[in-house]
Amino acid sequence: MDQRQHSRVAPGSDCLVRFQMGDQSCFNVPVNNLGSEGCCLRLASGLFNRLREKPVLESLELIHPSLPKGKVRARVVWVRPDREAGAGMLETGVQFLEIPPAFSNAVFRFVRNWAAPSTRKPEASGQCPYW
Repeated sequence: MDQRQHSRVAPGSDCLVRFQMGDQSCFNVPVNNLGSEGCCLRLASGLFNRLREKPVLESLELIHPSLPKGKVRARVVWVRPDREAGAGMLETGVQFLEIPPAFSNAVFRFVRNWAAPSTRKPEASGQCPYW
């Protein structure tokens, strides 16, 4: 059973984040899924010990042309091995903290639009327009 309180979407491989975790900077971190209140990140398993302490991530920036610019604080809420990526990778869930309303609203709109059912109709040729 999914225990999320807010909708999430998988924004694709072009959605990344960067943030500061204490004295360590993390760049080009893939976002597995994103919601208006937080996201799931894919990181190297070497960070497991630091992440399991549930640190606050400073200056977290979403890197995607359709997402808001700006930095927010976030905290790690869970960490686990990444079952899909295999050894060497982990997933961590982060919750955005002290979110400016404009940031939260922009992410909410992105998630809503990303999750909206497609209104495209197959071309007359019968071929799928997405292939």
